[in-house]
Amino acid sequence: MQKKRKRAILVFLIATYLLYIFFIFPNFAGSYKNKEVLVPTSDWETNNPKELKFYYIEPKEKPEIGSILDNCVDSVSVVDFSHRSHNTLILKQPQKSIKYLTNNFSSSALLCYSAYEETENEDYLKIFWAHVNWMIENLSSPVDSVAVWKNEEVTFKKYNLGFGWPSAYAQGYGLSVLCRAYQESGNSRYLKIAEMVLNSFNLSYKQDGVMDIDEDGNYWYLEFPAEPPAYVLNGMIYALFGIYDFYRITDSPKARHYFARGVETLSENLEKYDLGYWSAYDLYYHDCSSYNYHRNVHIPQLRSLYYITQNPIFKVYANRFEEYLNEPWLTIFKT
Repeated sequence: MQKKRKRAILVFLIATYLLYIFFIFPNFAGSYKNKEVLVPTSDWETNNPKELKFYYIEPKEKPEIGSILDNCVDSVSVVDFSHRSHNTLILKQPQKSIKYLTNNFSSSALLCYSAYEETENEDYLKIFWAHVNWMIENLSSPVDSVAVWKNEEVTFKKYNLGFGWPSAYAQGYGLSVLCRAYQESGNSRYLKIAEMVLNSFNLSYKQDGVMDIDEDGNYWYLEFPAEPPAYVLNGMIYALFGIYDFYRITDSPKARHYFARGVETLSENLEKYDLGYWSAYDLYYHDCSSYNYHRNVHIPQLRSLYYITQNPIFKVYANRFEEYLNEPWLTIFKT
């Protein structure tokens, strides 16, 4: 009787596994088609490299005005934490689940700017400027000549973060927004503020900056300024994109230096994010990234870095991570 039960369980597990590989996984993977992104390399090749137009990774379809406003308060992007897991975060005002999150309002601004570039619809530009104004009003300065955006309403227990934490992700996105604001208006005020944001990449996270130097002398830009640092892959790359945007429009030796040392750190440590079957989200927990992050963030980010730097290691890992997408038997536990 016991052998029959074990055999039945084994048959059930095998059947479930095969069902996943041939039916569930293909449908699951296909559900991300509408979220696919592009690396707009043709834009870089045909335009002045100092002209900032589309971002480094772009959605295949530009969002409609209504869909942007649905996720905004006063045209500034927010996050509704009522639809998110609360096991790793605490809200300062639990009764108000909708919060400003600095990582999100700047990315929404860039979406609007790209949509304006493509459609010349002034409504997108109005939302972009609403974001820019909010961002400037909500900057803080931990030390002289440094400006950061802080997440004042949300903690993350997973990364030991209390209220009021800055993020290299937000700093990088914010730089890209401010550089476009300067380009669009010609107002040097935006460039001066952008340089203060740039300086946060040379200030330790222990002093409310977003930079860390590890024991090997590598310079990291921290999406989550945790203790100990987690070294999140996507946040590091978004930071590099923002620094590179500042360099593109200013030729700043400082920005070039910050970008170069970050690229060197990433190129020397990229293999650590390769789990052999998927990409890791960070280097502390070494968790597998979600399917969406792996496919629509890590891979196009690395392709963009390859086109910017021509460093072949970024192309190697972009291709390797893409190959993992076609291996459902190795990704059965990815979500």
